[in-house]
Amino acid sequence: MANNVLTDAFSQKLKGIEGWLSPSAAEFTACLFKSERIGNVVEFGVYHGKYLALLYHLTADYNSRVVGFDAFIGAGDLNIPQEIIFRNIREACGDTDRLSIVHADTMVLQRGEVLKHIPEPIGFISVDAGHEADNLLNDISLAAELIAPGGIIAVDDAFNRSTPGAIEGTCRYFEMRNQGRLAPFAQCYNKLFLTTADRHAHFLDATRQYVCKNAPTDEGCANTLKREQENQKAGFVPRFFGWELVTFLGAARMQA
Repeated sequence: MANNVLTDAFSQKLKGIEGWLSPSAAEFTACLFKSERIGNVVEFGVYHGKYLALLYHLTADYNSRVVGFDAFIGAGDLNIPQEIIFRNIREACGDTDRLSIVHADTMVLQRGEVLKHIPEPIGFISVDAGHEADNLLNDISLAAELIAPGGIIAVDDAFNRSTPGAIEGTCRYFEMRNQGRLAPFAQCYNKLFLTTADRHAHFLDATRQYVCKNAPTDEGCANTLKREQENQKAGFVPRFFGWELVTFLGAARMQA
């Protein structure tokens, strides 16, 4: 196991919330929050609040506002999914005083509407709503309009082969709209982490430090470090639309 920032007790509470989140991606997110004063937090696509509970927990010391936006597609009574989210986060984190949940479709959501619910600066945005190409193109574009300089955007399933639309939409954003604003610095299991271009080098270095620090105790980090060293010897640099990034490897992938 890695040198965990998250306690075992909290990790168990997080595990009990329905949803999909790699423990390694959760721990990496926690390390990013530990090293930065993030500011306010937004999530597009909440489901039952698994990742949002983590983000709420990590911002407790800063009294940050945390807002989740979700269309709650298929919910006959919109109060029910919101009650589930509030209950899950309250049980995991102890309170929900800083939390707001907003019923909204990100495909029609505008920057001004978001800012009615949360003040700037917004330092972290999780993009995890629709997984079709148009959703990703739209939602990353909206996140880019909202994120503060030096903030972080986590794009869920950006390289997940079971959600090819998410891959297409992420690529379309960088090809058509980015214009050098956002820069990817880490692909940590199911999440692609972006920051503003001026902070790319900082977060790339922080990611490498995280991998090196945890390699002795975490097999995934050890395999990632080994691949980084192999790439260096071969003169190969992993890039995504011109930006260098660290691609995390898991034990199963290395053995395949």
